[in-house]
Amino acid sequence: MACEAGLEMIRELRQAQQLPPYRAESIQTVLVAIEGQFRAVEQGVLALRERAEAGQRRPPAYIGGRLLIQRAQMLREKRYVLAYLMNRLWRIERACWERDASLHPGGTAATASGDSGRTALLSAQEREYAERYQALLGWYGGAVGMGLLEELHVPPKDWLVEVRVRQDCGSVVMASTGETVRLAAGTMHFVARSDVELLIQSGKLEHVPPSRMDGCDR
Repeated sequence: MACEAGLEMIRELRQAQQLPPYRAESIQTVLVAIEGQFRAVEQGVLALRERAEAGQRRPPAYIGGRLLIQRAQMLREKRYVLAYLMNRLWRIERACWERDASLHPGGTAATASGDSGRTALLSAQEREYAERYQALLGWYGGAVGMGLLEELHVPPKDWLVEVRVRQDCGSVVMASTGETVRLAAGTMHFVARSDVELLIQSGKLEHVPPSRMDGCDR
């Protein structure tokens, strides 16, 4: 029963695209099985030790084999639990970086019960971990003068792009720097993509991919 519960938890995580609800009952089932297996192994080892100290003849080989099998079962169940919990923590950390509203602290995804989505998905310990992890990101970002979740969410190569002005746009203030740039037709500029995204989408600017920059006359 415990083996099936452990396997089912792992299968669910492997198949789920999003983090599934925390399976407290399955975890408890496996933990109870681990404790029972540990007690069985402990008692078996003590019995063998007492037998040896009493000078009794060596017990049948199957007794030692049974203890080894019980120990292997216990370690297997332990790996199920650790793999399940570590995978969930990894997904929670990723959700904090990606600002997933259903998981990271402050999420607003609602359930039928009225609780937040992350409350329905995470255990109490996982919620505390997510809150502390989020606070750590904020503290470190403040210490180094960077908004980690804002500035590192997009790969650095996408921060700045080379653009060619197809239609005169006049003088445009770059929100990221506060500088004013004259976007005259035919000129090229190296700017933050977020500052000119709308102009690129409207066709007034053309994004020049890196492969096309090498041979252009600036």
